[in-house]
Amino acid sequence: MILITIHQSYTDAATTCGHTLFNSIIASIAILSSLLTWRLWTFTLRPLLHPSEPRPLPYWLPLIGHGLRFLRDSQALFTAGRLHFANSREPFAITVFGETIYILTSPRDVSGVFKETTTLSTDQVNINRSFGVSDAGTEQMTRLAFVDAAKGGKGGLRDYNDMSERIRHAQLLPGPQMDLLSRDFMRLFEVEMRGGTPEGAYVLRSAGGGARMVSVKNWAAQSLIRATTHALFGHCLLEMEPQLTDTFLRFDDKSWMVIYNYPEVFAKETYRLKEELIRVFMRYVELSDKKTEKAWWFRETDRLEEELGMGVRDRAIRTMQQYWVTNANSFKIAFWMLAHIMHSEKLKAAVITEISAALPSQNADLDINYLLNQCPLLDSIWNDILRLTASSSTYRHVVSDTTIRGKTFRAGRKLLIPQRQTLLDESVFGENAATFDAERFMRDRKLANSTSFRPFGGGISMCSGRHVAKREAFAFVGSVLTRYELKLVSPEFGKQTFPRLNVMNPNLGLMGPMPEDDLVLEIKPKC
Repeated sequence: MILITIHQSYTDAATTCGHTLFNSIIASIAILSSLLTWRLWTFTLRPLLHPSEPRPLPYWLPLIGHGLRFLRDSQALFTAGRLHFANSREPFAITVFGETIYILTSPRDVSGVFKETTTLSTDQVNINRSFGVSDAGTEQMTRLAFVDAAKGGKGGLRDYNDMSERIRHAQLLPGPQMDLLSRDFMRLFEVEMRGGTPEGAYVLRSAGGGARMVSVKNWAAQSLIRATTHALFGHCLLEMEPQLTDTFLRFDDKSWMVIYNYPEVFAKETYRLKEELIRVFMRYVELSDKKTEKAWWFRETDRLEEELGMGVRDRAIRTMQQYWVTNANSFKIAFWMLAHIMHSEKLKAAVITEISAALPSQNADLDINYLLNQCPLLDSIWNDILRLTASSSTYRHVVSDTTIRGKTFRAGRKLLIPQRQTLLDESVFGENAATFDAERFMRDRKLANSTSFRPFGGGISMCSGRHVAKREAFAFVGSVLTRYELKLVSPEFGKQTFPRLNVMNPNLGLMGPMPEDDLVLEIKPKC
């Protein structure tokens, strides 16, 4: 009897398990069939029915799409997409957490985008909102309220976003206002390099005999950002907030999270730093008696903001944004220029020989114009490092359906141009396009004007600070190489390895080194 009962229980259990397994198999087949049907429609049939639209890059997870790969290594994703379509450089589409983004990697397509200013927008409004500009501030900034006196009132009324951009261009592009700013910067930079920058910010330790061991990553960042801050905002900003540079550098490392609207729950530190910077600039905006210390650019935007009656927080956000974009790139390319120069004795000797006339004596001021106009090797190094480290992506919002070279981009979606995809094109820059070549732009001077060489973007969103950034980077590199005896050292690990490029983050400008990497030098002032 007992044996019969045990047998019956086993049979019932087996039947139940069999049903469960069968149901699981059926459910799995249904899910897999649905997934395969969705993929067949999304990546095969629909593209055949809409051949004029960019083809989508396949993925397996609906809604998430390429989101995780985009956040982990966006450049690798763009390269994979380009190669998936046989390296034809045709536009394609990726999906990032449910949002469709068009990717363009062909210089001819990119030129078409830069020429189209009516149906493609830079979407400054959404960028402002990402930083926290209020609805009232958004309305004020987009209100047609100003006459452009520089244009003689032609072109009708303009909004704050347009006017502030024109003012920024007037200050940062070649002309009398840039000349004034550059003179102020060089004067203040000399102060920083002669003891103005606190040594604790970049000196690792004393090396004896008047020599010091320094972190070039910190030295470049502190001296350049401090000099630029003084030139744009006067001395009161850093006097009011001495730790501003440190706070900015921590924010800049993860600032892409704000632009891409990364969920705050996963980026609490980044959003905390953003708010900390905004609070600093709120205090600065309220210092009305310090206005005369500001550069012309900010005195003019102050006037616009006061006419609109903008709130203190909204004004602080806009000021902080300008502080951020102005300071985000110069110190990075200065770091990479010195890293490449110092890791090659032959290149180091050649550069020092070329630039020596820029500093006739140790008591003289550095001749920045000599560096900019009489040093072709230094200029070639600048261009090739820009080519290797630029990771900026030009965004456009598709306002209405737009056709460029036979491909139609649908309204409501974003269009992204990852500049790095053209900057590493072997068909343009040679088989060694992925490596540094100090003389590349000397051998072929036409490369600097190639449509594949757009490290600062192009069109209406081309970086207006590119000329100032070059002056600042050349000032730092020139000053270090002419004023100091330099030696490459590594106090802990023997021979110092070359710093690695941080390609992991979706960078907004130039890529810096990996967080744990640096260029460590032993420096001693020349007699």
